[in-house]
Amino acid sequence: MVDQGLTVTAKKDLRRGDGWWGLPIDTDEVWYGFEVTNTCDKVATDTSVSVDALDASGKPVLYTTTYKPLGYAPNVLPNVLPGQTVGYGGYFVNRPTSDGATAPHYDVDAVKSVKVHLSNTTFRNVDQYDKWARPKVTNLSVSSRATKGLWTVSFTVSATGTGPLHHPAAFALFRSRSGAVVSSQGLNADGFRLGRHTVRLAVPAGADPARTTVSVYEHPR
Repeated sequence: MVDQGLTVTAKKDLRRGDGWWGLPIDTDEVWYGFEVTNTCDKVATDTSVSVDALDASGKPVLYTTTYKPLGYAPNVLPNVLPGQTVGYGGYFVNRPTSDGATAPHYDVDAVKSVKVHLSNTTFRNVDQYDKWARPKVTNLSVSSRATKGLWTVSFTVSATGTGPLHHPAAFALFRSRSGAVVSSQGLNADGFRLGRHTVRLAVPAGADPARTTVSVYEHPR
């Protein structure tokens, strides 16, 4: 099961917060997010994911410089345990035309939707992952107002299972008031061990900060 959505960063001075180490955004870009839920009784592993950007008619959006379709190159999702839901996402790089004729540039207004493709999943027996930590995010709170465009998000990471968190990955997923996915933001997960964490996030326009969710999981290396 996949739930997905997108947003446009429309402020050149918007900062990506702790998720992207405070890097400034040079041009408007399309960001997207999605959730994947494993509904079977086996562990979903080695799943390839790719993302297409589509226009209002459902056709691929092209870079205005290279005339190639926007797309997120295939990557591998984390292992998803039975019943587990993980958030994921990214953005389509957009560079100003002043960077050169081959710089990836596109019209953000042309992107109306994204399509997520999942493939090559291998399903493995749960007993092969008995020693894997099963991280869980609880006690999530969001500040009542933004400071310099950033919202403060705090949450606690706990885990069941006998193993430690070896390669934690984390994503914040943003939703509208109606519950539709708006976008996502990757978090700097190097320090995401068990315990309480606080990050600053640039919640996109159209998202309800109170509906922000965070998922932490083991990512294959």
